[in-house]
Amino acid sequence: AWAWFLGDDHAFEPDTLLRLLSRQKDVVVPLTPCKWPFSYPFVLHGRPDGLWHDDLQTYSWDELSASGITELPIGDFVGQAGMLVRKPALDAIGDPWFKCGKFSEGRLQEDMWFCHELQQLGYTVWLDRNIIFDHYMQACITARKYMGTWTPALKLDTHTLVFA
Repeated sequence: AWAWFLGDDHAFEPDTLLRLLSRQKDVVVPLTPCKWPFSYPFVLHGRPDGLWHDDLQTYSWDELSASGITELPIGDFVGQAGMLVRKPALDAIGDPWFKCGKFSEGRLQEDMWFCHELQQLGYTVWLDRNIIFDHYMQACITARKYMGTWTPALKLDTHTLVFA
């Protein structure tokens, strides 16, 4: 038995589940882009103490561009969007699977704690570098002057991406 974690702000190819199942791993997760900064994958380098810090650095896409699966180093973090987990790993975590505020009181970070807890229990978290799990976000199409000409742009909160 398995659990496949799907958020309401994600999209994926129709064969994603079958491709993840074909990896035959206890825990495997596709790559998901960050909502912000949207130019990075939602995979974070950890620190030696293995706990969450607000200054953790995201991986670069270059680090994850090889084909196939790769082991997430112990102490690094990934969200659980699209994560496929075998039931024995979930049983090892126990009820509840997701726990809020474990790294920082008042912040959810339940997916990061879930990843941390799996690693602490001896499970390897595998990243499937062949699958991208799209991440929806609120954006607005606008325009900005670029070199004197109105140019289409995408406005995201306080940031604007001009298509020049």
